[in-house]
Amino acid sequence: MFESVFERIGKGVSKNSGKIIVIWIVLIVLMGYGALLVFSHTSFDITSGFGSSKTMSGNATSEVSKYFSPSAAGQSTNTSELIIVSQNITTTTSQGMNALISFQSEMNKYLKTTKNYTGTENIIVTERDTLQNYTNGILKLISANYNITKNMNELGSGINKTSPIFLGPEEIYFLSLNNAYINGRNVTESESLAYNTVIQELPSNSPVFNLQKAYTNLFSKYVNSTLTSSNVNQLNAIMQVGSELSLKDSSFNASLSSYGLYPIGQFIIVHQNLTRYVSSPLSENVNLSIQLLKEESGNSFSKIKTLIVSTDNTSIIQFAGMAYNLSQPATKLQLDSIANLLSVRSSLKDFAGNPLFEANKNFLSTYLSSVINSTSVKAVVNQFMSSYPLQDLPLVPTPYLYHNFVGYNHSTSIFIYTFKGNYSARVGNKIQSIANNASSLYKGSKFLVAGSNELASQLSGEVTSGLIKALGAGILISILIVGLFFRSVKAAFIPILMFMVSTVVSLGIVGYLYTYVLHTEASFITPTLLLIFILGLSSDYTVYIMARYRSELRKKTERPTVMSARWAGHAVFTSGLTVILSEVVLWLANIPFFSDSGFANAIGVTITLLVANTLLLSILHRYGTKIFKKTANGEFHEGSHKHLHAIGLFSTKHIKAMVAIFVVVSILGLTVYEVTPSGIDILKLLPQSPATSAIQVVNDSFNGDFFDRDFEIVQLPQPLVSNGVLNTAEMSTVLQIENATINTKGISEVLGPGRPFGYYTGYVPSNVPSAAAATYINQTNTFISTTNPNYVEIVFQTYNIGWGNKAINTVTNLYGNIKAVPDAKTTYSVAVGGLTQSLSDALHTTQVSFSEILPILAITIFLILLIQLSSVLTPLRLIIMVMAVVLASLSVSYVIFHYLQGFPVVIFMPVFVFITLLAVGLDYDIFMITRVREEVMKGSGLRDAVVTSVTENGSVIMLLGTLLFVTFAALYFSAIPLVQEIGIGVGLGVLIDTFISWPFFIPAIMTMIKKYNWWPSKLSDKP
Repeated sequence: MFESVFERIGKGVSKNSGKIIVIWIVLIVLMGYGALLVFSHTSFDITSGFGSSKTMSGNATSEVSKYFSPSAAGQSTNTSELIIVSQNITTTTSQGMNALISFQSEMNKYLKTTKNYTGTENIIVTERDTLQNYTNGILKLISANYNITKNMNELGSGINKTSPIFLGPEEIYFLSLNNAYINGRNVTESESLAYNTVIQELPSNSPVFNLQKAYTNLFSKYVNSTLTSSNVNQLNAIMQVGSELSLKDSSFNASLSSYGLYPIGQFIIVHQNLTRYVSSPLSENVNLSIQLLKEESGNSFSKIKTLIVSTDNTSIIQFAGMAYNLSQPATKLQLDSIANLLSVRSSLKDFAGNPLFEANKNFLSTYLSSVINSTSVKAVVNQFMSSYPLQDLPLVPTPYLYHNFVGYNHSTSIFIYTFKGNYSARVGNKIQSIANNASSLYKGSKFLVAGSNELASQLSGEVTSGLIKALGAGILISILIVGLFFRSVKAAFIPILMFMVSTVVSLGIVGYLYTYVLHTEASFITPTLLLIFILGLSSDYTVYIMARYRSELRKKTERPTVMSARWAGHAVFTSGLTVILSEVVLWLANIPFFSDSGFANAIGVTITLLVANTLLLSILHRYGTKIFKKTANGEFHEGSHKHLHAIGLFSTKHIKAMVAIFVVVSILGLTVYEVTPSGIDILKLLPQSPATSAIQVVNDSFNGDFFDRDFEIVQLPQPLVSNGVLNTAEMSTVLQIENATINTKGISEVLGPGRPFGYYTGYVPSNVPSAAAATYINQTNTFISTTNPNYVEIVFQTYNIGWGNKAINTVTNLYGNIKAVPDAKTTYSVAVGGLTQSLSDALHTTQVSFSEILPILAITIFLILLIQLSSVLTPLRLIIMVMAVVLASLSVSYVIFHYLQGFPVVIFMPVFVFITLLAVGLDYDIFMITRVREEVMKGSGLRDAVVTSVTENGSVIMLLGTLLFVTFAALYFSAIPLVQEIGIGVGLGVLIDTFISWPFFIPAIMTMIKKYNWWPSKLSDKP
């Protein structure tokens, strides 16, 4: 139908071949820079390709960014993380701790010289920093406790030395008088006996004998004048008054001063309690010590009391007794011991209920003793951390904090290093070197460099390496095959030349569009598929047109360029148009990773068509006779077709057998396709690297997918917290949702406002000290939006890696459980987000899109072919047969990768193969039909036309099929199983179509349906 149009194109090329070549050279120069932009604007972050604002995960992600992200709070988000996972090094032994400390030391030594490095998080740094901060603080407390204990001991020593001077005589007097009175003496006799007893029992040789005698005279004088039989039961009070009156005697006060007992003697006389002293001199002395401390410290006593009671968690009387019971004066060792004990009590109190660290009471005293006797806190901390298992250190991380860095097997640890912006490849390589060296130092251990950036970096290396191998293999084999086919070295390089031109221009256009128009990045798979697509199709289109041109030369056609454009150019255009359409449909289908590829491929195929129908024809027009090798008699060589002629005759003769085999193969392919499960477990189809290994190691030891936790965003009708006051009704619903989450099978951990540390606490937990309560509240508030407290985030972790079908099934069940929460059905909205939900949404979206776009694509291709071929049945037959080829190809691919190698089938693979082969697989059929149609238009019968097409087109079609198979199959050299599956899937489809469907099934079926091949056109079948 459009043959005349392409004939005119051929004429235009013939006239302007030189100009066309110049134009393409200019385009190459202009697009060179854009081609480089593609590779600098390619994303290797495999987690970023699944987001869609139209899905639940997309909505949840949008709300997290709006209400919970650092940028929402005005903080910078320009950071990146590098993660190292250590394996088979336990924290439960000192050897293991030493290994982890040594590794962190090496990392710190390097990173502190690295630009943009901002910080480290791991169990070693967290323990070390906490222990150092604690020690610096506790040293001040120990010093304060030491000083107050020393002061109290000195006061007690003074009391202990002085109180017997005054209370001793009083005690003798009191006991003697009471005893005499009880035994029947009157008051006067009892008083006289008591006085004489005191004077007799006091040691006359004592330096203070005269002072004691004077004191006894003074207080007994008052007793004699006051005591009667009616008030003898108030003897203690009367003696107290008499004692205090003694202080009014100037000569006695002068004696106190001369003996050096002023003011302490005066203090004891005033504050003494004779009854208590008689009962327990020690208790009274301790009590007097406390009273003396209070009097001497004045207004500072309240601070001392706060230190002892509130900080040290010890009563004043207990503290005073501890200080009094030391030697008088106390030794430094004794004072250190009391200061240590008080500080231990303080630490136990401070860390009671702390959700991050627990004080190890069995080890704290030993540690503080070492700290007291050391001049370097850092040295003591380092010594203890390297000498003991983690659980034996003075401060032990709680399970929540511990398992943020160390797995439940105690032998897997996570080291997180943060950088401002992205760290350089040089930094990544150096850290990899440090990790490798550490792995070799500690037998059986591994240090795996991980993190999203590192995973992307490792994937980038594998993709680049695989692309180079695939292109290298494809190009070399293409040169070899084409050279042998045309028996010309020059001809061998023409397809590669067309490939290079198409590649530079296509990449340039894509690069400029992504960089300056779309402002986005291509997915990691896009450059590989684009270059392979261009290599395969440019080789096909170039060879097909070259073969036709050589044929026209052999037939000595007057205008070989024009005739090649009329028939081969038209066939190539029709074929390419269906490919472009397929790739556009793939782009519009919004399938993760591959829609992006569809956009680039559509541009690439368009440029390839333009190159084939302009530049190639121009080169052939100007240099065609020099490219192809001539035979001895001056003819252009063309191989023998007798085998192809025999195949054509065989296929058109055994029609029923061919059709029966076709049906059986189609049914078998459909059966394997239907029974083979597909999913979205891309992780298992990525190359094994430290980063991917780390994901599995962490999942196994941390009871779930610790790296890729998912989340729920709950929108409440009222703020959960307002002005620090909790809305209990809203909190009740949040707790219901958290309970529904943790009770969902497959979920190992839940964090949220009601479970800030992985277990239920409520907003302010009961029986928790105020300092710890603040920690709980602060942690709880991290799950409540600061910009809109109606929004709450609940984080959960699945037992299985988020990439797999098990985790996807878990989040699917989870959403049903959340919807079952009574309040959540009506006034509360809940959206699930995170990697697993994104994958679930992507899987659902792809399945729906595939079921919609496949019939749309088939109908569109049908309409295009209907217009191009002026036939109804032939386009329908072409589409059905290509789909059968696709099913056969997929079934073989499934057997190779899924059933033999154990790889999962990712849903993107069959989608891409279906869409690609539905277009690419039509190429050779179109080439055949175009040739048959040409022969029929010239007057040949249908069977003769079919046999002629097989005979004359067979060699070039098989060459083209081989080239395209080799091109896509070369992707098997990639280290990425996902790319391997795609390459083999498409390659096998081309191979089956080229060597089975095209030479056997299509001729048989075309011969069988006869004139209906062209209905409703007027072409007729001639016998």
